[in-house]
Amino acid sequence: MRCRIDLGADRRVAMLRPIAFLAGRGEWGLFTSGPSSVLVDPTHELETVHVDGLGPILQFARVTLTAAPSQTSTGHMVVSAYPPFPADGIVDAVQRLLPVCAPAALCMVVQDRTGWAKVAAFGHADPESIAATVAHTKITGGWDETDPIVVEIDALRFEVSGEFRNEAWHLVVRQSEGERS
Repeated sequence: MRCRIDLGADRRVAMLRPIAFLAGRGEWGLFTSGPSSVLVDPTHELETVHVDGLGPILQFARVTLTAAPSQTSTGHMVVSAYPPFPADGIVDAVQRLLPVCAPAALCMVVQDRTGWAKVAAFGHADPESIAATVAHTKITGGWDETDPIVVEIDALRFEVSGEFRNEAWHLVVRQSEGERS
């Protein structure tokens, strides 16, 4: 079920250059398996999505990215699945979440700390757009002001810088050859 990212030689050369994306605010919510007892700030909208059989409540962010200059848009769902979420529950959670997230690409943040995240990706989105989306959620939802934010997806490592200007988030993604954390 896990998506493996296989890059051809032409794609590897293209990834040496930075790739830019634009993103709006994004939407935040919770996946629950039943009625939620989570207290929500009434001044902020927080969507609650019921998913039968899902274990613990999972926070998500829904983000639409637009690649520059192609103007191609892709939808993403970023789910926080790091401890206390049980690692052995990820496969089951993914099977339950994929139909709910479609057509957006699903990724799960499985490890997270300031300036860094490790991600499991499920779907067919480009790894650069996944990295940009995860960094966007860390910046907007986690108040992470690290520059760049490092995002690891399988064996790939990206550095993402973000800036809010002209009513949108401008995200620049560069593949990094640095040591994995």
